[in-house]
Amino acid sequence: MLNGPTFDRRARSAWRQAARLLRDARWERPGLGVALALSYADCGLPRAWRTFRHQLHDPVERKLCHLRTPVVVVRGSRDPVVPRAWAEEVVALLPRGSFAEVPGAGHTLNYSAPAELARITPALLGRA
Repeated sequence: MLNGPTFDRRARSAWRQAARLLRDARWERPGLGVALALSYADCGLPRAWRTFRHQLHDPVERKLCHLRTPVVVVRGSRDPVVPRAWAEEVVALLPRGSFAEVPGAGHTLNYSAPAELARITPALLGRA
């Protein structure tokens, strides 16, 4: 499962990603900011920044064709970080890809819509 796959090839810059994350904030649970701040403090801001920069310069779309297992690409319907067009492009690049969307949710489904995300998982595992 690729949950909100980043980074959209049409927005691969720190400024664009920051703007998208800010737009996403209104769709997330209020405690997400605190959880993220604690995570960044644990790993240290320099490492968090290096990881972010690495992600910006590592085009995921070049690697997707190598995945041979079934993959479900999941996004929230209100996710500005992963627009629907990007999610659909990711699915098209996967040899065995499919798409799922959580209505009304933003980017961090595992935090803000865990029950809805969990409902998608059994179908992925072939247990639906």
